[in-house]
Amino acid sequence: MERKIDKILSRILPGGLPAYPGLPKRWYLYPYGLVIFFFSVLVAIYFISSNAIIEFPARPEYVLTISTSYLLPLILALCYIIRSSYRFWFISLSEPHTFEQFVSFAEFVKAKGNLSQTIIIYEFMLDQFADKDVSATEVNLGIAYLQRATKQDVLSIDRKKGITHLRNALSTKDTDIKVLALQHLRDHYISIEEKENLDEIDSELQKIKLKQSDDLSSTSEASLK
Repeated sequence: MERKIDKILSRILPGGLPAYPGLPKRWYLYPYGLVIFFFSVLVAIYFISSNAIIEFPARPEYVLTISTSYLLPLILALCYIIRSSYRFWFISLSEPHTFEQFVSFAEFVKAKGNLSQTIIIYEFMLDQFADKDVSATEVNLGIAYLQRATKQDVLSIDRKKGITHLRNALSTKDTDIKVLALQHLRDHYISIEEKENLDEIDSELQKIKLKQSDDLSSTSEASLK
């Protein structure tokens, strides 16, 4: 999963790998990790060779065989790390990644079906881009929480968080986003048979429909004049 996301990030995020949320930070992606590994290999070879010399003082070929048997996999591991990671070491992140780029990233992860990472990314976006209109992100986050609650039966925590984020989105001035949030709240309340909250949501949807109808009538009258 991480390797696929690494590849897609190089296309979605022009600067390459950010400190993106939801994925483990693999230490070998960074030069200092390689330096630590390299010196660890040298220390390991030194101790292995020293112990072999002490154990087989009269058989130098044993020392060579033992040292080589440990050295070979370590060298292969080092080569793998260099091969899989070198492209990340020369990337300059001069500009912070934009809200739109993280939206693309979240949509990609969501399309892969990983709800947990999608939720972490949306939470990160709400925290990182508080100055923007994040009502659509609130809706997506609320939907993701409710979907995870349904799939994993974690109703007590995820259900509350999902409802909270969907209700937060109701403060938006964008009618389409507000209707989307209300519809998902309505579907959820129907599924758990909460009539009181369902009546409240139906009332809000009815108000929006009436307002849209009045606005349409006003527009039609104005155009006729």
